[in-house]
Amino acid sequence: MKTKKALIYVRVASPIKTDEYIKQQAKMCQEFCVKHDLEYEGCHRFVGIGDEMSLTLATVTAESKNKPDVVVVPSYARISRNKANIEKFVNTLKAAGVAVCSATETTSL
Repeated sequence: MKTKKALIYVRVASPIKTDEYIKQQAKMCQEFCVKHDLEYEGCHRFVGIGDEMSLTLATVTAESKNKPDVVVVPSYARISRNKANIEKFVNTLKAAGVAVCSATETTSL
């Protein structure tokens, strides 16, 4: 069976809590990948508030020639605080055959 490729997305809203908090989020996602036999190829780290950035990242990932099988996030709230925008993010990736998983939540979107 082919090993699935994962891409990790981590985000913080404030530049004040960047480095350590992003490292914690990335570590949590890396541990999730190891536990679920996902080969993680990279980690997109970004700072800022803005649902547009999340949606842009989803679109870029979905259209990439080397797209992952799975995008792993620390929690769905790291995508957006707005449920409609989380659904847009997930649906954009799903339409391209890319799953979205939360490292801390068992709920599947």
